[in-house]
Amino acid sequence: MSDAVAAIVERADALTSAGEWNAAVELLERELERHADDASLLTALAETYRYLNRHREALQLLTRARELSPDDRQVLLLIGVAYRDAADIWAALAAHKRLVDLYPADSQAIRQHALTLTVLGKPDQALPVLEALVSREPDELAHQVALGRTLLRMGRYREAAERLETVVEAGPDQLWAWIALAETYYQQRRMTDWKHAVRRAVELNPDHPAVRVQDSHVAFYLDGDIGRAITDCERALAVNPRWFSAHVALGVLAWNGKQLDLAEQNLTQAAQIAPWSGVVLGVLAQFRAETRRGKVPLDALEDKVAELPYGGLAGYLGRICYDVFDDNERAVRLLEIAVRTAPEDAQSSYYLACAYHAVRRYDDAAAAAKRAVDLLPGFGEAWIILGRSYVVLHRYADAVEALERGLARLPDDPVARGSYGVALSGVGDKRAAIAAYEQALAALPDEGTLLYNLANTLYEVGELERARGFAERARQHVPADDANLGELLQLLGM
Repeated sequence: MSDAVAAIVERADALTSAGEWNAAVELLERELERHADDASLLTALAETYRYLNRHREALQLLTRARELSPDDRQVLLLIGVAYRDAADIWAALAAHKRLVDLYPADSQAIRQHALTLTVLGKPDQALPVLEALVSREPDELAHQVALGRTLLRMGRYREAAERLETVVEAGPDQLWAWIALAETYYQQRRMTDWKHAVRRAVELNPDHPAVRVQDSHVAFYLDGDIGRAITDCERALAVNPRWFSAHVALGVLAWNGKQLDLAEQNLTQAAQIAPWSGVVLGVLAQFRAETRRGKVPLDALEDKVAELPYGGLAGYLGRICYDVFDDNERAVRLLEIAVRTAPEDAQSSYYLACAYHAVRRYDDAAAAAKRAVDLLPGFGEAWIILGRSYVVLHRYADAVEALERGLARLPDDPVARGSYGVALSGVGDKRAAIAAYEQALAALPDEGTLLYNLANTLYEVGELERARGFAERARQHVPADDANLGELLQLLGM
């Protein structure tokens, strides 16, 4: 870099430090017309473009700069980030690997390489590197943010939140800290905190694609404003057409609106842009499974899980296997990976509990469900599967407590109401059990087990005529060789 060019770059840095980004762009663009092949000017202008969310132009400049100076530290650093923004993750990884090979003691190089590993779905490899970096330079907020983002990707939400909260307290202008904190709060279902974090990110950089996507989620899931949610995603893609999470968000919005062609178009495009992303592949697989639009290549996708277990795909596939394909053994296998790689993800623990219950591993089901409700005490469905598991394990008092907490949130669930009846009967409250069975039968009038349970409990309290009536109905819906019903029929003289 000549002295004249160095002076120009220094003046541009002063302008950006003063917040005069457009003036810096004008200065650098003007000088670049005079020094078209200067890698330092190209890099400085690219960095300014990135701050102004001009991602495509930044990548074009950095590509030219790398042709001129392939091993320049700043070029490799920024082009790796630019590739990452463009979802060209393997190119980003190659650039940042080259960077750390050339500059092994450089903190920024180490951090960006680790972040690229995290985005790819290898946060377990990034974690020890970032922990060492933070230990060495604890006052560098960018290191703390990177570590928080990595903990988030490992499903360690409490640690991520604590670290990122410390960062935004010390540096309220740390954009990526607010973005990562927003996602962490969402995973913890801390909705008020989530919305606040998104608002702070919007204040800092309203046009950043990651900010717009987070704001679209708030608009849809909290505010019910689908129009604003769509506009947010469109704004993200206007800035960076390869921001794949915006395509995913648009796909999900279209899916919810039953615009299946548009949903498929957006989700397929996201998968073409980021075929390495477990979340993208998982949402697309869920869409195909639930809408029956195309085949879900489970074997190939399970291979992807083995390759990148922290990518989030295992949870999606496990839920699909349980909910759609009734392949509970595979669901267990996948959801065990999901829970191991995201231990504080309550949804994965809940679905693992359901899958364990389906394969009659009731102790494991209870443990997984208990983990889910410990993480999210308001998780009604998890309380219900916990209670149902306790019923099978004859832990009736625990079942009553769990089912009451679940039914307080989901009072119209007839299966849970029927299990509640069994639990009440188990603790000796026969009259309350009868009421629970009757409520469940109002929704499921031909459910054989409910009819038998009600008939049996009526017999136990001495209401023989009513017991006979429900036993007769049960006989129409329970297998003829059912021993329990046969014994009850004998006792009732039928």
